[in-house]
Amino acid sequence: MSGQSGATTVLKLPRELLVEVISVAASVYDIARLDCACSSFREVIEDALRLRATRAGTIAVTELPPSAVSWTQQLCFDELRRASSYRGMHFAISHGCVQSSHVALVDHEGSVLTCGVNIPDGNSEYFPEDEDGEVPIIGLLGRGDCPSQYHPARVPGFAVRVDAVSVNTHSTLILGHDGVVYSCGGGCDGQLGHGDRGIHLIPKAIQALLGKRIVAIAAGRSHSLFVDAVGIAYSCGEGFGGNLGHGNQARQLTPIPVRALRRKRICAVAASEGSFFLDDAGVAYSCGQGGKGYAGTDDGGLFQLTPRSICGALLDKQICAIAAGGIHTIFLDTAGVAYSCGFGGEGRLGHGDELRQDTPKPIDALRGMRICAIAAGGSASFFVDMSGVAYSCGSGPLANGREWGRPAPTPRGGPGVLAPTPLEDLLGQRVCAVATTNCRSLILLQDGRMFDAVEHPGATAFGISSVPRGIVVPWNCHSFQGLRVL
Repeated sequence: MSGQSGATTVLKLPRELLVEVISVAASVYDIARLDCACSSFREVIEDALRLRATRAGTIAVTELPPSAVSWTQQLCFDELRRASSYRGMHFAISHGCVQSSHVALVDHEGSVLTCGVNIPDGNSEYFPEDEDGEVPIIGLLGRGDCPSQYHPARVPGFAVRVDAVSVNTHSTLILGHDGVVYSCGGGCDGQLGHGDRGIHLIPKAIQALLGKRIVAIAAGRSHSLFVDAVGIAYSCGEGFGGNLGHGNQARQLTPIPVRALRRKRICAVAASEGSFFLDDAGVAYSCGQGGKGYAGTDDGGLFQLTPRSICGALLDKQICAIAAGGIHTIFLDTAGVAYSCGFGGEGRLGHGDELRQDTPKPIDALRGMRICAIAAGGSASFFVDMSGVAYSCGSGPLANGREWGRPAPTPRGGPGVLAPTPLEDLLGQRVCAVATTNCRSLILLQDGRMFDAVEHPGATAFGISSVPRGIVVPWNCHSFQGLRVL
């Protein structure tokens, strides 16, 4: 049985059975090959891809972009984007300074791995030094009171199957496959959601969210965001500037719904200094601290107490991903076009200059390249296209595609790279995703390998004890032998 006659015979099977069988394929690439092999399966494949999106707790796009050839192509692209973008990121890196950087990973078995150090960054306002001059351990790694771990290892005693992780300076969020959220670290502002401001050394389920089936999480510098399966957004932590979206600046120790978005079905969130929300129609919203234009609303104010839609160049576009850096933001639409706004110093916006951009603007240097993953750090931005080529702009680790292990010609604070440039050392490798912060960038390849680039005098890298000034290095290979990251 082969060719069109074979396809006709298979199509005589119950449609529900065909959809189910195709939906459990190991890879979206296998589904794409089937679509190319036989057009008779196209409608069944479309239903199978929508079923895969539903099972992943996400919402498939409802309008076909003009650039798309077919629904099956678009749905395959969306699945790749979800697997690569911040929404489906299976690794995360803190936005704290590099001395206190920590990383959380999810391996192919759904287990959480962490490495880095277990203390907050150099700002000890909330965690003062003890009488011996030591900053207290706050449990960022979820491993109890261990001071530091230079090799990724599973969180002991945490047997929950995990879908996603999100970390920031003081906190680590873990999303279980069953929709339960766990958090650990320092709850100085209530960002852990446990109803207190204490330190939690091991992951603890957030009681206020039990029964909600959470599908998206985001850890900000001093607050946390969550989304449940019916599209309700929740927030907790420090409300300064309106970060929580509740119409005030009050601190909230447990997650509560963002009432201003109650008529919207939210499907994704992002957080750094401020907060970003994305609904199922592809409309992006922001609230909180919006200085230097990174909130994208062009309202001239520093604070936005409730979420406000981001228009400008995003008007009539379906946004599918948001990456929140410290002072700039990147957006991605369903056609694979990237936009950026905020502080343009060092070229982090990718517009060929260092000008501030108050509302999102398309990145012309990436025109014609279908971007599927984005990342925004302290001073750099990263983009990955459908072919797996990674681009970067700004300054800091890998910002100009330089080779690992060589002196860095563009240090942080320097002129930077003003437009996205391919990462030359990774050409020929298929990059899936990038995560970045002030002084560290992580690269995830399609084959599951991970690389870490760090640039900071005396910085602690994973797998080695220290890094000479201005040198960019990858993770030691032996640190990841036998480890495959999703």
